[in-house]
Amino acid sequence: MIITNEALKNASSQYTFDDLVNHRISRGLSATIVTTEWIYANYDGTRPDETSDDQTRIRNFIIDAYCNWGTTYVLLGGDGDGADVGGESGDNIIPARGFYIQAGEETDYNMPADMYYGCLDGSFDHDGDGLYGEPTDGQAAGEVDLFAEVYTGRAPVDSDGELSNLVKKTIEYETMFLKKALMVGQKMCNNPLTGGGDYKDEIKDGSSNHGYTTVGFPGNWDVDTLYDRDGTWVVDDLISRMNDGRALINHLGHGSNTSAMLMNNSIVDGLQNSHSFCL
Repeated sequence: MIITNEALKNASSQYTFDDLVNHRISRGLSATIVTTEWIYANYDGTRPDETSDDQTRIRNFIIDAYCNWGTTYVLLGGDGDGADVGGESGDNIIPARGFYIQAGEETDYNMPADMYYGCLDGSFDHDGDGLYGEPTDGQAAGEVDLFAEVYTGRAPVDSDGELSNLVKKTIEYETMFLKKALMVGQKMCNNPLTGGGDYKDEIKDGSSNHGYTTVGFPGNWDVDTLYDRDGTWVVDDLISRMNDGRALINHLGHGSNTSAMLMNNSIVDGLQNSHSFCL
């Protein structure tokens, strides 16, 4: 389920939400787009404090879709900060719900919290004071709902160009790199001789050691390794594999705030590849 506004639903960019819907369908899911304009016209937005807002309307729609459509995944298709920074439009396309947060002497009355759209039990404002997410704002004045009924993510876009980049990168990532991993294991100590590769193999292949059971990667994953245990490797070996595109890099070895996996800050600053994920 993609929730966005009419403007982004009808975007004329190279890649659109329609392309993402078709991609999801091609991978065995059912998918559709619902606009905020339709939601606002069809769902009640009454809050516990007897005012109303669009966040409540969107959440009431998601509850309906979860209960009656079998919706499992929800993508909030639009920015929600309302800020005009970095060339953004400033539009509040999918408004975020702000939670009340107190940590020590610090209090935030409006911390954006998209879990409001995924955790669907209760209202998050049981006492009706307009402050959402207080410790006793759950059902029957209990703890607020921390278990999600639907998996919720946000595409923080507010222009055709940003939308096109996000959809293009998502499809490329999932079709080209999603099932490619690299395990990196360095020597941990000499006495006793301990190799990080031994522990990375337990993750890669599956293990029941140390009181935990892991099943390893599925057989359709391409998993490469760089282990001190198997011979000397240099940083160029790592960079070459990174540039080849890896969805997951898992490392066990010593490091510091200025180096890891044989790379120091200057090497990291100079990394570049032909993939579009960071553009």
